[in-house]
Amino acid sequence: VEIVGLEGGESVYGEAPFYDPAALMGRRIVVAAFSTEEAGKLPAGATRVARLHLQVSGGEVDLTKLEKKLVVATDSQGKTIKASVTLRVFEGERR
Repeated sequence: VEIVGLEGGESVYGEAPFYDPAALMGRRIVVAAFSTEEAGKLPAGATRVARLHLQVSGGEVDLTKLEKKLVVATDSQGKTIKASVTLRVFEGERR
């Protein structure tokens, strides 16, 4: 499994998020997405902040088993909020 791209999400997270290029060398990615919009313009509920593109070769891989970890999520005042990371697999073009 190789990380081949990262793009933005939806709403105020439409631009590609920040990421740590050095982490890619270790076959992982560290992503940071944030917005400075007013509280009323921020999404509520489940929101996609990024889309990760992977290239899978050499057979079947269960992508739902990839490790994911949320470090912090805050509201518009910087207070920690309850949030989670969800991985959804969309099958793309096969070559």
